[in-house]
Amino acid sequence: MNRFERLVFLCLFAVCGLPAVQGEALRDTSQGTAAQSHGSGGGNAVELGLKRLSLFSSGVGFFEHAGSVSGRAGAPAEISLRFNLNAVNDALKSLVVEDPLSTSPVVRYPSEETLRQTLRSLRIDLSGEPEIGEILNGLKGAELEVSAPMPVRGRIIGVEYRHVTAAAGRESLEPWLSLFTAQGIRVIALRDIGSFLFIDEKINADLNRALDLLMASRDGESRELLLSLPGEGSRNLRLSYVIPVPVWKVSYRLDLNRDAPFLQGWAIVDNDSDTDWKDVELSLVTGRPVSFIQNLYAPYRLGRPMLPLAIAGIADAVVNASGYGGGALNSAMKAAPGPTPAPQARYAQDMEMSAMAEYAEESRPRIPAPAPAAPLDTARGQAAGDQFE
Repeated sequence: MNRFERLVFLCLFAVCGLPAVQGEALRDTSQGTAAQSHGSGGGNAVELGLKRLSLFSSGVGFFEHAGSVSGRAGAPAEISLRFNLNAVNDALKSLVVEDPLSTSPVVRYPSEETLRQTLRSLRIDLSGEPEIGEILNGLKGAELEVSAPMPVRGRIIGVEYRHVTAAAGRESLEPWLSLFTAQGIRVIALRDIGSFLFIDEKINADLNRALDLLMASRDGESRELLLSLPGEGSRNLRLSYVIPVPVWKVSYRLDLNRDAPFLQGWAIVDNDSDTDWKDVELSLVTGRPVSFIQNLYAPYRLGRPMLPLAIAGIADAVVNASGYGGGALNSAMKAAPGPTPAPQARYAQDMEMSAMAEYAEESRPRIPAPAPAAPLDTARGQAAGDQFE
């Protein structure tokens, strides 16, 4: 069943003592597959079909695939799972693999930044839909062979744009390619070039790779998860996941034209995926279990603080000033305005100030200290009862 096709289940109910009438399901016949197993050992693609499906009225569905795969040493079995873009987070969160021979399954998938980063990492950058002139200008130094109309071979210097006046008098910019050839520099208009070929095979391979990536990215609404299962031999495996699905709906009809009332119920199920629902065990569950979304598909990066480099330098010299003498000299030196000296100059200045202070202290005349004076009475008291006067 293809996208947006609707699968309707007819459920008949009996009331008033009538026996229940068995329901009949309308099956679709589409040929899409949700999972394909690429057996590296056998080399043939084996379908890993959908076997069981449970849809909940809360808007999620449980999918279970089962099948046989085989692998050998160095060539594990690979299963490709395609999901809608809005279901990738739930698939990464809920994917369960039951493989008796593989204890370390690996899931590979392209992230949101994969296409842009991969295109920019190639030798020829096709990101941003560049023109031929921009592509050639970004490959300066590459060797190129052009037909204009005679073959010319040389290395790309660059692409310049010149003003050209058309027949109607309108001016436009026309790209011109500059090549460094054995005969000198050749400047050729791009409109005169019929074909060109890169001499470097690595550039041609990157060009082919970029085109493959752009072709694969045309379906922007789906993503592929590649499940790799190491293990030798053939075995049966199961895998399951929970992804968002349209809510299933129900409608009832009551027929009173018969001898007894007849109640009929219809379950309406929407399949908006590319998965084949043929021969699937389907369960419709009423209930609203706890459901949440985690953004596991987008890459996250944490910021870290930037610390400066500890580069060895000249340590500042610490000089203790003289504690006696030279007060006026030190005050004058401190009061003198001027720019902050370098560490070496400051060290020399401090040494000079210390030497000048010591010289001033030694040259100061020695004056004898005066004799101590007799003690003076500054206060006198006498007893006056319990108080002092």
